[in-house]
Amino acid sequence: MLWWFERNGIHMHVEILPLAEGGWEFHVVDSSGQERVERVGQDDLAARQKAIVDDLAADGWHRTGHWTL
Repeated sequence: MLWWFERNGIHMHVEILPLAEGGWEFHVVDSSGQERVERVGQDDLAARQKAIVDDLAADGWHRTGHWTL
């Protein structure tokens, strides 16, 4: 899944990828292309996804469009 965010004309995205060994990997890529990667277990996926989106919203980022597969 891929979500795009915008703030003041600047874009970034968050990508969530399944891991072969189980769990998930979040890739948060800022507007300069710098990437932060975080791994979570299956049980933590929904809570971590919500936390990331909430943190971005608190910093003024707005989701643009729908998520993409």
